[in-house]
Amino acid sequence: MKYNLFTHSSYSHTFLLRMLDTMKVQYRFAITEDSESYSRFEVISSPEIFETIKNLVEENNGTAITIQYGTY
Repeated sequence: MKYNLFTHSSYSHTFLLRMLDTMKVQYRFAITEDSESYSRFEVISSPEIFETIKNLVEENNGTAITIQYGTY
């Protein structure tokens, strides 16, 4: 499955990089540093990994990461 993740700070960007590397998923990112986000990740993973990432994002652990479903 393919989806986008957006970070809203450099801390969140680094956190997400580490998380994705640990899960060994396929991704690419671009640093955007615009008014809406710090970076955008395009991720390809299994539905199970997506659910894990979704749960981590929704934990509200101090990171600012959002998920966008569908095309961008």
